[in-house]
Amino acid sequence: KKGNYPHDAVFALLPYINGRSNKQAQLSLTLLDNLVKNCGHPVHYQVASREFLNELFRRFPEFQPSMPNPLHYRILELLQEWRVTLCRRSRYKDDLQRINDMYSLLRRKGWRFPELESENVAVVLGPEDTLKSREELEREDLEAMQAKLQELLRRATPRDLREANKLMKIITGYEQSSKRPDYDKEWETELQGIEAKVVLLTEILQSAEPGVRLDDTAQQLLAKCMSSQSRLQKLIAESDGQADDNNAEDSEEKRELARLIRLNDLIGDAVQAYRDLERGKTPEFRNMDAASAVAGAQSGENELIAWDDEPASDTSAGQTQQ
Repeated sequence: KKGNYPHDAVFALLPYINGRSNKQAQLSLTLLDNLVKNCGHPVHYQVASREFLNELFRRFPEFQPSMPNPLHYRILELLQEWRVTLCRRSRYKDDLQRINDMYSLLRRKGWRFPELESENVAVVLGPEDTLKSREELEREDLEAMQAKLQELLRRATPRDLREANKLMKIITGYEQSSKRPDYDKEWETELQGIEAKVVLLTEILQSAEPGVRLDDTAQQLLAKCMSSQSRLQKLIAESDGQADDNNAEDSEEKRELARLIRLNDLIGDAVQAYRDLERGKTPEFRNMDAASAVAGAQSGENELIAWDDEPASDTSAGQTQQ
């Protein structure tokens, strides 16, 4: 439904970036930066195309001059930013490898890239530990495939049309892709990761002394848990309505909803305990049973061998009776 708008938006900036006015060029690069940070994979796919990158670096000299050009510096900064974020953390980094290719080419020619600010890097893809439901993951993948399909149809070479035909069959469900992700497994992995962080944070807070500042590890765990809590609360509100429609008491939806509520309560306990410790008070953990259950589940899943002595004792008892 986005059509060619992502392509038209980023390519419309190139004449201004390569124009004679430095002010227009800088403003256009700022707009390009905002498009990349706010418009998702359809724009990422366009800026990673060979056509766009060649045009973006068209006015670069063969080798880096001794006096740095502010415009060149800004373009190098953007490329470096895309390389360390999109090409490493994106779910669709395989479609963005031409950014790495352009980076390698410029490095071989002696171009030096600026150091990046951590704030800019964090903004491109948002928080790394953002919790996403199965539906959101599937929706993202569908949007990425549609963006790729639109570009293939726009170029319309014989090779692109053959690839577009295969992609359309996958999008419509006519064919199954061998690379189709297991959304249930991804969702379970994300939940287990948050549960592990909450359990570890709770253990740290239990052993902490009131009034003593926590170390950086605990601070980072707390920040990640708090960032996950808002998403959990939204998912709980959505799942609650779906579970009400299902009358089965032991339905999968209700079990999952109970798990999300328990995890949300544990994070709330940890946040309150942290605030109590800051004020010099001894914290109270109201959901220790839930925390123990989560910790037990985590340790059980991590065991390579489940030791069980009961069958052995039964066997030995039988031999004694004989």
